[in-house]
Amino acid sequence: MSKSRWGWAVLLSAASACSSGGALPVQPETGGLDKTGLEGTARLGPTQPVCRVGEACDAPLQAGFTLQQDGQVVARFTSDSTGHFLV
Repeated sequence: MSKSRWGWAVLLSAASACSSGGALPVQPETGGLDKTGLEGTARLGPTQPVCRVGEACDAPLQAGFTLQQDGQVVARFTSDSTGHFLV
């Protein structure tokens, strides 16, 4: 898989993981007025040839991401050393 497609696969996995928990968090001091975002944790895996019960088989992914719509950059963000990101 190409590097750019691989990044999207990770991002989509992270987005689906954080969206399964319900509504997105409201930004502080906005009073909940139509503010949305995306928060999650990017993970890389499998990190071993064989995954075993009780052993971690993925790791946090620290990376930069660019979101585009119709060929225009909408947002750029990075995940930290724990894989956490907030857009």
